[in-house]
Amino acid sequence: MKTKLQYFLETNKFISIYCNDNMNNFLYGKLLSLNDFEFALMLISPNGDFDGILAKEINNIVRIEFDGQYEEKMSKLISFDTEEYCCNIDNKDIKRAVLSLAMNTEKIVSIEFQNSQSVNIMGFVEKVEENLCKIKQVDDYGYYDGYSYVYISEITQIVYNSNDENRVYRLWEKTIKN
Repeated sequence: MKTKLQYFLETNKFISIYCNDNMNNFLYGKLLSLNDFEFALMLISPNGDFDGILAKEINNIVRIEFDGQYEEKMSKLISFDTEEYCCNIDNKDIKRAVLSLAMNTEKIVSIEFQNSQSVNIMGFVEKVEENLCKIKQVDDYGYYDGYSYVYISEITQIVYNSNDENRVYRLWEKTIKN
């Protein structure tokens, strides 16, 4: 799969990625970074809006789809300059790069561990160390919920600045003002 992903990264094509954790749904977007083990994808929502950045392990991919009717539909719906959201994500360590991006921009991330297929931690990245990351946790209602230290190597998926994280961020802003 890596060689196919490399082609899509180089050609800047939009793709649909199906993963083994949910074969009924797919991720749609444009690859931002790739290495032998992981990738970063700029996500596009079904409405054609920017929907964050996903970092995930390549070994979860079971199918890549491109140049079909869905892409034709999305080309009509995407109304923003996708290049504006294409940030430089270091391909040497994609998970660490996305965590650092979140820390520097003070945006919320959702983190999954060991292919759990759920959000195990959501919050602000406060520190990125050698193999540890400190997260200031925020619950679904936007309230502070303690801290966690996590091993970066145990993270199987990171979602940065998607609609879900933005909703929690807006709730967070309301709770800290009260």
